[in-house]
Amino acid sequence: MVYRVTQDLDGQRFSCSACGANTCTSCHIEYHAGITCSMYQSEKRDGGLENLKNWMGKDKKNRKRCPHCSALIEKNGGCNHMTCNSCREHFCWLCLAKCGSENGFFMHQENCPERQKV
Repeated sequence: MVYRVTQDLDGQRFSCSACGANTCTSCHIEYHAGITCSMYQSEKRDGGLENLKNWMGKDKKNRKRCPHCSALIEKNGGCNHMTCNSCREHFCWLCLAKCGSENGFFMHQENCPERQKV
């Protein structure tokens, strides 16, 4: 597949329609939502990526990925309305439903299936 190369610090995600692989349009390796190309390459080279994966696996109730761009997110308090720092998507922390806006979240929260379980 062919994709447009970008010069961003963190690249854009290109999803190949043939194989489904996600590639960074700036550094041309596996897409790395939420961190710059140089940070990703440094972590991969220094073993930091393995540490990051271990950190993500320890206490999953406070760590999730954005449902839109897969950026890593940690919740340490507050309500369940989340806005991703990477892609600015508004979503529900409990069920990861994309809400589109702050108002969309507040309309969603009344009927959130996970809220009923808490």
